Amino acid sequence: MDRTERPTSPWVGRILLGLTLLAALLRFYHAGTQSLWIDETETIKYTAPFGQYSWRLFFYNLHGALYSALLHAWSHLFGTSEWALRSFSALVGTVTVPLFYWALQPLRRPNTALVATALLAIHPFHIWYSQELRGYVLLLLAVVVSTGCFLRAIEGNRHSLWRYAAANLVGLLSNLAHVFAMMAHGWLQLLRGREGRTLWRGLVLSWLVSFVLLAPWIYVFWENQIQGSRAVGTESIPKEERIRGESSAPVLGIPYSYYTFSVGYSYGPSLRELATLNRKMDLSVLQPHIPGLAWAAIAFGLAAVIGFVRLWRSGVPGRTWVWLAVIPVLLVYGTAVRNIKVFNPRYAAAAFPAYLLAVSEGIVSVGRRRSLLLGLAVLAPTSVSLAQHYTDSDYAKDETREAVAYLRSEMRPGDLFCYIGLDSPLHNYYWRDIRNDPDGIEHIGTHFFTPSDWPGRFARMDSLLAGHDRIFLLFLREAWDDPEGRFRAHIEETYDVEEKAVFVGTEVWKIAGRPATEGTQ
Repeated sequence: MDRTERPTSPWVGRILLGLTLLAALLRFYHAGTQSLWIDETETIKYTAPFGQYSWRLFFYNLHGALYSALLHAWSHLFGTSEWALRSFSALVGTVTVPLFYWALQPLRRPNTALVATALLAIHPFHIWYSQELRGYVLLLLAVVVSTGCFLRAIEGNRHSLWRYAAANLVGLLSNLAHVFAMMAHGWLQLLRGREGRTLWRGLVLSWLVSFVLLAPWIYVFWENQIQGSRAVGTESIPKEERIRGESSAPVLGIPYSYYTFSVGYSYGPSLRELATLNRKMDLSVLQPHIPGLAWAAIAFGLAAVIGFVRLWRSGVPGRTWVWLAVIPVLLVYGTAVRNIKVFNPRYAAAAFPAYLLAVSEGIVSVGRRRSLLLGLAVLAPTSVSLAQHYTDSDYAKDETREAVAYLRSEMRPGDLFCYIGLDSPLHNYYWRDIRNDPDGIEHIGTHFFTPSDWPGRFARMDSLLAGHDRIFLLFLREAWDDPEGRFRAHIEETYDVEEKAVFVGTEVWKIAGRPATEGTQ
């Protein structure tokens, strides 16, 4: 008998309980410390925690209708603070940990399953989404459960197909990217050939049930994402028509996905540093991180390669997880090439549990001493990333909360507030009436100006700023509207900047306005 196939130890239940408690601690701890960032406040918009929830919000939500509906109910039970809202994701993430162990049982490799479960419990990538108001954490739970049910159906448990259909529906209503996991299951079933023919009827029926119930969202997705993207067709899409130009589908996004699945977002270059690298191609951003990147690449790469080979050789259950680790990443890249969505590792999150399994199998299968060394090599960057997730502001989300607190304390009636970039964290959560010009404070945003006419945009800004003695400028995700920083340069050249309040990922400038003149009206 292989060492990874020994009978289950009576201590497994206690170990799982300990890992689940550890997972809960790591996910609830500091869940409300960071500000809600832009995507989270978009979830707030569809959750309506401060008002009445409606069917329209449910059916027009393409980014996690079920997640938002559940979060709405949660907010009425536990409140609307950052911690209270994110605690729902923390709970879902915690529950996923023991379910991952359950999903891995058809492999008949209990040691690998325990290592994979332990790695999931402490993994920064999963903790990140367990502390975020997005449906990805519920998607990951659904991927784990649906794959576990799929493998049990292959073993002959036909009752698992109904649970499989339910898990797929939960996944699709958490994020439509769950379809990539279903396609991985379908591909594996296709490769089984005659061996899998008895399962096809139930499997196809379960898919049909899921997609019939999903029909309203499929229609909205087709109208909003497909029709205007030129995705349907064979011709190449010009760079100027892509969502974000050449950066919409970077080939390096594929290895970067597995990098984030290895160490999360709080190891090596931060997301802001990577954004700078993407805009300016400034490779000096990477230099301080090269030793750590090399360590993580070697440790995780070696473990993953060994694990993938071992899983592939183990039979249908192992190959199912191998395909699940690969197909979502490739399909996400394909959707980016066809201009449906910008490439982002989170859209390929369905591959994350399977990749973690491969790393764990690689650690377990190389012999006791080598397992210890390889495990420590993997644990080192994981621990660093985990520590930096909680303590290093370089890896934190944009600090909108403190910026808004500063604005509220400094602004008075007659002042002008102008944002460069996006203001959704304000009007969706932190300053919900800002667009109604509260307390005599006027509000404008530069993204309403004609995008291609920069002299006209500057003239428009100057005309709006004229006549105000005090002006407050909020720079929040300014690359969304002004990636080259032209507004910033124009303001510094034209106006007297009295104060710059700098926060993580956010700045507020206080400038002296110019008296209104006949030429600027």
